[in-house]
Amino acid sequence: MEENKVFVNINNAKGRKVLEDKLQKIINDGVDPFAPQYITRYHEHPILKHYKYWFTTKSAHPYPGAIHHFLVISFTYVESLEELPKEAVAELKLIIEENIAKRRASVQT
Repeated sequence: MEENKVFVNINNAKGRKVLEDKLQKIINDGVDPFAPQYITRYHEHPILKHYKYWFTTKSAHPYPGAIHHFLVISFTYVESLEELPKEAVAELKLIIEENIAKRRASVQT
């Protein structure tokens, strides 16, 4: 773990006290809340699916008005997609396409 690394931005809470408290705890703990070993500590939704490079879960804090809001999280911490192997980026594209198709099908039925 990088010393003094901050993985979240408390300004993203935008006045939501519960989220602000959660983000402050993450900052105080000094861990990556999306790392596989910490995700269940800070995130209340289950992991929906594991892939080779990624896992998916439902967002705990969806955007207002969003019908579906999911997170696709890399098993490896990176700050840019350029840091990932090409296979991981290709898999991300497939995950997005798969989930869009699944959500569209659920709306049409």
